[in-house]
Amino acid sequence: MKPITAIITILLLTSCGHRYDITVEQQKLFNQRQAQQLDTLIGYYTSSTGSLDLFILEGKLTFPEDIKKQLYDSLTSDIKVCGNFPKDLIDINTWNYDTDIAFKIVGKTIKADSINAIGKVPLFFVTEWTKFDYPH
Repeated sequence: MKPITAIITILLLTSCGHRYDITVEQQKLFNQRQAQQLDTLIGYYTSSTGSLDLFILEGKLTFPEDIKKQLYDSLTSDIKVCGNFPKDLIDINTWNYDTDIAFKIVGKTIKADSINAIGKVPLFFVTEWTKFDYPH
């Protein structure tokens, strides 16, 4: 293989991967909630609160009682995601960002996260995801 072909092949292979946010703490919290059922949500990202938040179109989000007590408003549709979710697909600075993509995600709520502009929101750990076109 010629050097230029090898370089192009390596660039193509590395650009196909996604960036994920999985920390040891998040994995530990997910494992601690082993008895909690998995939820399936359909949603898209919006920046209406000054940061990108997942807006749920369909599905039910299960709140463990300890998390529910921490939330300011448990009826809000804003959630943060972590785990096996491709951060680069919602990062406006990446080449594959697309505002017309929605996601089907499966996972569970692991804690109340306060790193946002509106107070505490559920942090949802994703175990699997699929994307689809959703023009809005």
